[in-house]
Amino acid sequence: MTRWLAVVRRCATWDAALGREVAHAGQLVKGYGDVRRRMCAHLDRLLALALAAAEQASREGGDFRDAARLARDYRALVLSGPDGEAKAELLTAASR
Repeated sequence: MTRWLAVVRRCATWDAALGREVAHAGQLVKGYGDVRRRMCAHLDRLLALALAAAEQASREGGDFRDAARLARDYRALVLSGPDGEAKAELLTAASR
């Protein structure tokens, strides 16, 4: 939770829409046992993905729309179910 809040704050200083998308990522953490561990891992991946994209955007002139879109798309895929989780992991690999 501490890391999530830190990334929300950092992203919000760059761009309000990006900060909101990262804040919505908290929706991923749910469930118990293995489900909770899996969902926490997705949150960690989303935070890393959004932060990396935002840092790159910051270096390249400050258009954070792609970073916000990545965070939104990743979250939506994971929340859509197991097939979406696999697609979200592919999204992470494709954006490296």
